[in-house]
Amino acid sequence: MIIFNTKEIKELCHNILQAVDSNSLERITEVVQLDILNSVICMSVSNGEYYARFKVPINSKEELHATVNASTFLRLIEKLTCESVSMYIYDNNTLIIEGNGKYKIPLVFSEDELLNVPEIPMNNVTVSFSVNSNILKSILKYNTPELNKGVISSPVQKMYYVDEKGAITFTTGACINKFALSQPVKLLLNKKIVSLFNLFTEDTVSFSLSQEVQSEVNVTKIKFETASFTLVSFVTSDSVLINSVPSTAIRSRAYKTYDNYVTISKSSLLACLDRISLFYTSLSQQYIRIKYESDGIVVSDIDNNNVENIPYVGDKKVLRDYEMVVDLNDILYTLKSYTDNYVNINFGDHEALVLVSNDIYIVIPEVLSYEVD
Repeated sequence: MIIFNTKEIKELCHNILQAVDSNSLERITEVVQLDILNSVICMSVSNGEYYARFKVPINSKEELHATVNASTFLRLIEKLTCESVSMYIYDNNTLIIEGNGKYKIPLVFSEDELLNVPEIPMNNVTVSFSVNSNILKSILKYNTPELNKGVISSPVQKMYYVDEKGAITFTTGACINKFALSQPVKLLLNKKIVSLFNLFTEDTVSFSLSQEVQSEVNVTKIKFETASFTLVSFVTSDSVLINSVPSTAIRSRAYKTYDNYVTISKSSLLACLDRISLFYTSLSQQYIRIKYESDGIVVSDIDNNNVENIPYVGDKKVLRDYEMVVDLNDILYTLKSYTDNYVNINFGDHEALVLVSNDIYIVIPEVLSYEVD
């Protein structure tokens, strides 16, 4: 019998639930593999496209090997309120869990053998380096909101583009996350993989990339690894798709020198937009007008019926009064992910405004189909 501190194993199971792909019909995704050896508990899940393994040290010297239904096991552990929980195998076919009560979960077999979650091997590693986990978490935090905005016309706009200069997500506008990696790479990552970046708790993450040929098909795999968490995934090898991301043009748009720039309070702008949004009955075409004057901005609905003024704070440069029409939701989604107290806005080319916070640049296009007086 193996006894755990309930708090520790509950946190582990909560993390693994984020890695379980509930949309997949593959049986392998429905299970979690538990291995306890040398005072370490290891839990593994996979959907065939990615493999995730979690390790946590424990005090027990006992050993255990089991594969069970992931949803039942993980959600049961999450709902336990007792201080400790114990586990053991009964009759070679059942995992017994004792906590608030006694629970039986059948082991999962493939033919006559206990089902094992297969790892994804990394052969022919061509790139390897270390990356700070804060960079990975920033991709999740700042690049993700862009995927919920604008119009998606290509599959690549549902993915995260990452190279040695940073990360880009784009729809009608774009989010440019500026950072530096020690070696050149070009990757397209899906939302499921990026959603797991928040599980890296150590500061430094080892990254590696492998390229090989399987059944005459080029295959690319990536691996992120720390002492407690390993994530391996297949990624696209389609160079046409990867190169279809207009990274140079997007970065040029974000980093260019604009004629005008202002700084305003994030909370003031966010509260203003929340109030203006009350006057829209449709979720689509929620356009607003922003007019930049000498002392502050004037924000209104598209018909100028509901108007608010917000003063500038800090640096500003407004060569002349300038008015634009933008999508209300584009700015709202962006501001809700902001951590800074102030918003820096670059504008003036009649094409887009750029919100800048440290190394995060958000490009929001102007809506030119509406007349601006």
